Amino acid sequence: MSIISLRNCWLPLNKDRKYKASRRVSHRIRWRGGKTERDFFRIAWRVGSQHRLHLLILLFQFRSISTPLVVMAAIPMAFPGAAAGLLLFNNPFGFTAFMGIVSLGGIVVRNAIILVDYINARVKEGETLEHAALEAGQRRLRPIFLTTMAAAVGVAPMIISGSSLWSPLASTIAIGLITSMFFTLLVVPCCMCW
Repeated sequence: MSIISLRNCWLPLNKDRKYKASRRVSHRIRWRGGKTERDFFRIAWRVGSQHRLHLLILLFQFRSISTPLVVMAAIPMAFPGAAAGLLLFNNPFGFTAFMGIVSLGGIVVRNAIILVDYINARVKEGETLEHAALEAGQRRLRPIFLTTMAAAVGVAPMIISGSSLWSPLASTIAIGLITSMFFTLLVVPCCMCW
């Protein structure tokens, strides 16, 4: 005899395929695997390792401590958008949503690198830092907008599918990218001038 779960009622399935209600259960949480908390801890530890590796690569590329920190400041700007994406499309926070948030950490850094690299190039040409930051926001708006929207529209079919596996991942990536794009275009040039 196997068990079928229907919303708030558990029904045993008999061999003759007749459903017979056994007892009402208002809420029931079942943990499968038994090591869920430990798995999330391992993933969180690896996410921290990923960010440390990002920082080391950026330190090597920019050869300063402040510029990589400005670039890494773009990562938390994606979290409100990821949460809004889950709420907007009525998706639960689960493993795939968590993977979407982890992948945002790598994708969002790209926009900040584009801005910071342009600001540094203009400063080397003799522009003031404030003018270079303002110009970076204006000149790099189109490339950042197009790459962000291409990525967001690219995951739209997964959102539209309504799949319980892919929709949370895609909604965190799409809405997280769009909101972080706006925050990055505003905050990163300000942080560079500060």
